[in-house]
Amino acid sequence: MVESNYCRRGSGTPLVLLHSLGQRWPIWLPVLDRLSERHDVLAVDLPRLGRAPIPHTVTDEGIKAFGVRSLERVFKHLGVERPHVAGLGLGGMLAVAAAAAGTVSSATALSPTGFWTPAQRRATVAQLRAFRMASRLALATRPPLAASRLVQTTIMSRLCSHPSRIGSAESLELMAAMRDATAFEEAMRSTRLFRWRPGRQPEVPVTMAWADRDKMISRHQANGAVQVLPGALQVRLPRCGHLCMSDDPELVANVILSTCARAERGRPAVSPPS
Repeated sequence: MVESNYCRRGSGTPLVLLHSLGQRWPIWLPVLDRLSERHDVLAVDLPRLGRAPIPHTVTDEGIKAFGVRSLERVFKHLGVERPHVAGLGLGGMLAVAAAAAGTVSSATALSPTGFWTPAQRRATVAQLRAFRMASRLALATRPPLAASRLVQTTIMSRLCSHPSRIGSAESLELMAAMRDATAFEEAMRSTRLFRWRPGRQPEVPVTMAWADRDKMISRHQANGAVQVLPGALQVRLPRCGHLCMSDDPELVANVILSTCARAERGRPAVSPPS
């Protein structure tokens, strides 16, 4: 049985939320209430990054296959079939992979990984390592520097455009999640083996949303996404950093709900990029 750490709210068609590398399900708290007005929302921890220990692989095709297989097992454990799915960063990449595999009803990918050039990949890895190192150092001191609001705001500025909006307890949780991600180094190594390439196109609605002020995953990676997934709807998240659900929860919730609604109205997935 898959062990999952998750939060479930609302009723309606299921919507599964997938966090980014080194984070946990609570990053979705700013949008949970809005999403749960229309859907049975399940925010889950990803394998070996949150608190859900699931087997893994690190080869190019294996990363995508691992994501889909893992999600299928999580879906089964949670009792949902072909849910809508939304993900951030690594979670966004898994959402797209699930859409291509036909195991979900729609996919919303917020700043998804894998559509990078080699230079963009190196920049993403450098930013993630810097955030992890800063989190580790701030939490390791006695008394912990992480308790200082100035330190918290400085570190959180790597994740979002409005770090002061993130409370102290949430900041500490975000730093601890990054520090404790057991698969972090393995994921960093595996990025050298993975890049999205043209292949099977999803037959369900897919939206890819790019945050204008994302320091982790550049919005310019949207250029690669358009080439690989020409049928996906490409949208901008203005004035948002990587943790876009904290910077503009209303906008992010609307993007996700709109993608779900397109699927439920039976509209085709193909939309021109904006």
